[in-house]
Amino acid sequence: LCCHWMACLWGGLAMYGEGDGTWLEAVQEAKGGADDRYKGPGHVYLLSLYWAIITLTSIGYGDVTPQTDLEYVVSAICTAIMASLWTYVIGAVCGIVSTMEPHEVAFKRTLDDLNWLMRDRQVPQEMCIKLRRYLHETREMK
Repeated sequence: LCCHWMACLWGGLAMYGEGDGTWLEAVQEAKGGADDRYKGPGHVYLLSLYWAIITLTSIGYGDVTPQTDLEYVVSAICTAIMASLWTYVIGAVCGIVSTMEPHEVAFKRTLDDLNWLMRDRQVPQEMCIKLRRYLHETREMK
C-alpha cells in the first residue's frame, strides 16, 4: 500500500510537474524505446511502482533518479518513509523468528538470569562454571 501511494506521488510529479527535465524524460532519454511506454497513466504508474519498490528495498539501481529540485525533495522524503517502513518490517520478522522456539527463548532467559544473579552475588568463578554446566546438562530433562 505504501508503494502504491509513493508510486502515485512519484508518477504525478512526472505527469503533472511543471517545466522540462523530469525523471520520466530522463529515463526515456537514457533507455529509449517507444514513446507509448512513457505516456499514459498506466505506463507511468508501472515505472513509478518500480521506483517505489526499488526504493523500499534499498536496492536503488539508479536508473530512475530525480532531475528537478521538487523531485529531489519528494525522493528524499519517500526514501526516509520507505526506510522506516522497511526497518519496521525487518524488525517484526526478526521478532517473529526469534520467538519461534519458546523453550530455547526460556532457556536463554534463565541463563541470563543466572548470570546476572551470580555477578550480583559475586559467586566464585568455579561455582559459576559448575552452575552453568548443570543448567546446560539438565536442559533436555523434564
